[in-house]
Amino acid sequence: SWTHMDMFIEDAFAPVRLTPIQHVIARGVGNATTSAVIAPRGYGKTWLTAFIAVSLGSLFPGTSILVVAPTADQATRIAEKIRDLCNENENFRNEIKPTNARTYVSISKDESTVTLKNGSTICSVPMIRARSRRAKMIIVDEARDIDMDILRAVVKPTRNETRYNARTYGFEDFDSKIIYITSACPKNFAFYEEFQRIVKRRAMGDKSYFAIVLHYKTPIAEGLTKESYYEEERRSNPESTFAMEYESKFLGSSENSALPFDLV
Repeated sequence: SWTHMDMFIEDAFAPVRLTPIQHVIARGVGNATTSAVIAPRGYGKTWLTAFIAVSLGSLFPGTSILVVAPTADQATRIAEKIRDLCNENENFRNEIKPTNARTYVSISKDESTVTLKNGSTICSVPMIRARSRRAKMIIVDEARDIDMDILRAVVKPTRNETRYNARTYGFEDFDSKIIYITSACPKNFAFYEEFQRIVKRRAMGDKSYFAIVLHYKTPIAEGLTKESYYEEERRSNPESTFAMEYESKFLGSSENSALPFDLV
């Protein structure tokens, strides 16, 4: 059951520990089929994305997970975080099948792959290389900068994807998933429309949707980032930039503005 996520984390990945809000996120994306996690810079979104990818792949054998990012460099960062987790924690490393070179993550500029011992795979690629890929689960890192038209072409086929294990042994498969993880963006970005759709469906009581928006005070309260870091960022960034990047505000047009934000 997806609701066993907390127990799985404590038993299989100790001494890796999540903060209280990270637990909420892990449970939320585990139970939902469409999720949006909006978090400020400095929260450790890439680390959390890597952790969730391996956790979900471990819980369900034979799951194909596709992690997409706007650029090749950003896609590589996810794989690097998985490699770091393997190097730091033996229990985490035991979930991963090593390559012939005795490494646990294969990283290149075009594609990075991780194979779990239970047959699940995690493939991390830039958005431009995601077309025609098939996966049971898609994790979109830095979703605000993704070409949503290309993403829709990639996501649509996954709705009919069934795990090999489920087909072979005849048991019911879980619904395909898509998880967006990003910071906020202007309202004229394509991702904002998708974010609104997710929030509205959740507000209507549809528990297959999950959305969470975090303020920069969250990582401070949980000891992930020092307050001095954000104080310096506030001094060195325009107010609108700080509001989006650290306060997770989606900025847009105002009725009282002389020039609309979308224009300037």
